Amino acid sequence: MRNSSAPPTFPIYFNIAEYCLFGINLGVIIGIILYFNIVNRKYNSVNGFLFGGKNMSVISISLALIASHLTSITLLGVPVEIYLRGTQYWASALSLIIVTFLTAVIYLPVFYRLQLTSSFEYLEIRFSTHTRTIAAVLFVISKLMLFPIIPYVPLMAFRLVTNQLAARVTAVVCVTCATLVAIGGLRAIVSVGIVTTFLAMAGTALPSGLALLPMGLKKMWEIADLGGRLVLYDPDPELAHHTSFFAVTLALSTNWLWKIALSQSSLQKLLAIPTM
Repeated sequence: MRNSSAPPTFPIYFNIAEYCLFGINLGVIIGIILYFNIVNRKYNSVNGFLFGGKNMSVISISLALIASHLTSITLLGVPVEIYLRGTQYWASALSLIIVTFLTAVIYLPVFYRLQLTSSFEYLEIRFSTHTRTIAAVLFVISKLMLFPIIPYVPLMAFRLVTNQLAARVTAVVCVTCATLVAIGGLRAIVSVGIVTTFLAMAGTALPSGLALLPMGLKKMWEIADLGGRLVLYDPDPELAHHTSFFAVTLALSTNWLWKIALSQSSLQKLLAIPTM
């Protein structure tokens, strides 16, 4: 029998101020890219387009690297994963330490000395043109499988606050950003990445802070403990149990090693810094 005492729920949609804020964010990104294409044409050479002149700062590249790995899947999916299966996901931090060490000691010195424009060039030098072609085709296929998922996740979020405009908003954002970033060059991409990083930090810190204000950190910890979500070490070696300590560290180390050490988005940014 339906509980008649349950309070009614009403949909919450964007108001005019929130649409304006969303438009400002999108406008800033478009403005940055147009600036590097129309106003600042100093780096419009091939070297400037691909590597930003190879004189970019460590801080800007670091923030851009963070942004390139902060997808909607991460921001919306990881909290749900932890809510449903506990905090064992914290072990992903250990995998990042391992991957960072391997990248700095093994992979980056090789690519930096060779000054390659892509990791596929190394495959051609080390093996053959066929190996490079096969790897490039597999890379394209993997991206074609991933790209529909990345906008679909924010589409679901937009649908909750924009009603029927969700699909249109997502389509406009995807087409605009993809087109302009493709012609913007590395400096434009890095600048957009810096803005995106701060927006992502603010977008996660503000709701978290507002949620903690009424109860405090101690109460939040107690609630998580009562719900059985404080899982600091799960030794289950079964890979099907994908949130165990073994699965998180092993699987994410393999995944992040490719993304940080070998992917095109990371390699171009790392080689844009003037010194090793």
